[in-house]
Amino acid sequence: MGSYMDFLALYGVGGAHPGGILLTKELMYREEITEDMAILDIGCGTAQTAVFLKEMFECRVAGLEIHPIMIQKAKKRVLAAGADIELIKGSAERMPFRDGEFDLITSESVLAFVDRKKVLSEVMRTLKPGGLLLAVEMTAEIELEDDDRNDLSGFYGVRDILNEDEWRRCAVESGFKTVEIEKPDFPLLSPEPVIEFDLSEEIPEEIHEMLDRHEEYLKKYKDLLGVRIIKCQK
Repeated sequence: MGSYMDFLALYGVGGAHPGGILLTKELMYREEITEDMAILDIGCGTAQTAVFLKEMFECRVAGLEIHPIMIQKAKKRVLAAGADIELIKGSAERMPFRDGEFDLITSESVLAFVDRKKVLSEVMRTLKPGGLLLAVEMTAEIELEDDDRNDLSGFYGVRDILNEDEWRRCAVESGFKTVEIEKPDFPLLSPEPVIEFDLSEEIPEEIHEMLDRHEEYLKKYKDLLGVRIIKCQK
């Protein structure tokens, strides 16, 4: 049976994270990004964010993605855009980059799907002193019942669903000097703006069925889950 990540990859979903590319643009415009900076997008998917960053700020941009279909579609997007972006197939839990290589690291709906302690340790290692992590993550608004937690984890493949205090504690324990968490003024599980698709030629029926199940979850859990913007400085 395919996973939620297979669904995103085969559908070639761009901007699947809460808020989509519109939120990404808002967050990046807030920062003082210059041409001499280096940015890494972990779990870059189809490289929608990476291409935007390169075209808008003309700085060094790298994308890291582990799913083989996603990385293929990312390369297709980068080629079509004519963008000079480093796309690397690899795990965020063991990143193939030097210590202190990046000024800014972005993580859009990644930390919930991985060993977050390992990834945050790698983020700390590869960020320059004073560098920033900008993460957008699914967050529990209330204490979830075990059945709901298991249901969500089983379908989406997330390791766990943290609340705001747990996200803050996780970032602080990883060694970041400052941690700011913001709740955007839209719900997590709502129709997300400006979603793009790059459909694979052959998509199994079970993957198509996952789209219907996802729509069901949008309605079922709209009051239980939210999103947080997590900004951490090394």
